[in-house]
Amino acid sequence: MKIFPKLLTFALAALLAVSGCAGNKKLDPRTASFPVPAFTPPAIIEETLSGGAKVFLLPDRDIPLVRVYLSFRGGAIFDPPEKAGLSQVTGIAWRSGGTLARTPSEFDDLADSLAIEVGLSLGRQTGAAHLDVLSRDLETGLDLLAELLFTPAFGEERLALAMEQVKGTVLREEENPEALVFREFRRAMYRGTPRGVVPTVATVEAITREDAQKLHGELLKNSAWVIGVVGDFDPEAMKTLLEKRFGSLPGEGPSFIPPPPPAEPEPTMIVVPGKPGQATLLWADLAPSLESPQKTPLDLADYLLGGGGFQSRLMRRIRTDEGLSYSVSSFYSPFREFGVAGVSGQTSSQNLPKVWEIMAEEMKALSSDGVSEEELSRAKESMANSQIFRYRDNASILQRRMGLSLIGLPPDLAEKQFEELKATGREAVREAAKVYRPDSGILVVIGEVEEKNEVFRGFRVIKAE
Repeated sequence: MKIFPKLLTFALAALLAVSGCAGNKKLDPRTASFPVPAFTPPAIIEETLSGGAKVFLLPDRDIPLVRVYLSFRGGAIFDPPEKAGLSQVTGIAWRSGGTLARTPSEFDDLADSLAIEVGLSLGRQTGAAHLDVLSRDLETGLDLLAELLFTPAFGEERLALAMEQVKGTVLREEENPEALVFREFRRAMYRGTPRGVVPTVATVEAITREDAQKLHGELLKNSAWVIGVVGDFDPEAMKTLLEKRFGSLPGEGPSFIPPPPPAEPEPTMIVVPGKPGQATLLWADLAPSLESPQKTPLDLADYLLGGGGFQSRLMRRIRTDEGLSYSVSSFYSPFREFGVAGVSGQTSSQNLPKVWEIMAEEMKALSSDGVSEEELSRAKESMANSQIFRYRDNASILQRRMGLSLIGLPPDLAEKQFEELKATGREAVREAAKVYRPDSGILVVIGEVEEKNEVFRGFRVIKAE
């Protein structure tokens, strides 16, 4: 089933219908409204390999291409504090360093000669590998993927290059206020837990080849793995091919279990030196998790507050009306165990107190005064359409299913929350917005700040070096 072409046809038909009804009158994109397309995901075949790894298969014979995805638990939050950055270094060296049977250039040359794409990386909490291959070369592609997965070389030269790359990322982060403000927030919010550990040049330089090899072995033996395949293949034959190469991967290992949610933070303002005259700020606090009944209402509240771009309250007031900031937004990041919601922006040091004052006012107004029916209707329509187009093709749908399975969430969570979106009312949004408590949480400022200004009263101030 091809979701995107059908949605595109639907959207074009709706556009023509509206244009026809309007006669010669031009369509105004600011006021135009279209019905939300129905979303019915395609059927996915679910299997289990002998080692326990779950397999999700989605045949699609339209073009002679097969895409294979592997996801697994593991990543930066599990790195030893004294060797923070190990996962990132390992992921880079794993993919770029060749295998025990082939040098890096031999591996890449073979893949290139057959138009095969192989990738592998480790993120903060999960890792991923993928293979894109023409169906006629499927077995060769699977062999290459398995060779890389199970027998990487981790040569000293490539490992050293990976370490230099990660050290460069650490140093560049120090010069990027937007990246730095989120890093310092994580450090403060998750202080004393694995999520709060931040790589430094020293911790990266402490990493050895043995560390990478040990992490690789632990991931293969004791992590949790899911596999997904979409494209031109026969399901029964594919299961046999996967079992032969990846049958040993565990479905639920004892390692890389996510740590518990962080404790409620004390109201704290972290001040980090920055460029003279400039300020970047971020405020955030704990919020509902992915399965919380408040998740969908808070999605809407976030959209209205600052996540909806130029139509959002923060953007209209701080940028359009007051001209105090070029960039301002809000965010809501729900995870399996907890969530985080907040606001961020960039301004001048002089305007920083005023920007924060307006942010605090708008957060409080959303939970006290609520939202209008017009605002809510516009937000629901926009969010519903954006959710539809997140699943623009079968690969996107398959990867979403894999992600839910890996973290132990119901397979129909997205469909349920899509229905919740349509049913959510103004009161539910107002109630969910109570998570915005600007007198609590963590406030991070990169740049100059008048710490004793009345608008920052109540925050314990910590100056970072």
